[in-house]
Amino acid sequence: MSNGQRVQSGGRLLLMAHGPLLIALFAVSARAADIIPAPIPPRVQENQPMKTSAVVNTIPEGVRVFPNPWRADKDGNSTVTFDHISPASTVKIFTLSGHEVRVLSSDNGSAEWDRTNNAGDKVASGIYLYLVTDGQGNLTKGKLAIIR
Repeated sequence: MSNGQRVQSGGRLLLMAHGPLLIALFAVSARAADIIPAPIPPRVQENQPMKTSAVVNTIPEGVRVFPNPWRADKDGNSTVTFDHISPASTVKIFTLSGHEVRVLSSDNGSAEWDRTNNAGDKVASGIYLYLVTDGQGNLTKGKLAIIR
């Protein structure tokens, strides 16, 4: 069975493959006897290695970003500060569409962003994503807003 291929039986959708995963779907009709249950996925065994490329904290633990939101009428010429991050961390800032805006480095546990991109142009109002990577490769992500 190849990616996205669907197997049908009597007009009812039963299985769909997506990469290495085989997804079983319910075939629904007016009779309860016609419902085909999905198999229970195998459980992860304790003390078994799991393949992971990186751990990403979805809740920024300890990382502070301020002011957030940055507002032109209140914050004027102040920078956006990334604080409580490990020394030798890298802060990458992206647009919501995933384009890299700026890369900052931290030598002393904080990084300052002057709201410009890598070319030195001021960024537009909007929501931006940040990704903080420490020296051990641990990642923390979050959002920040710029209101001009």
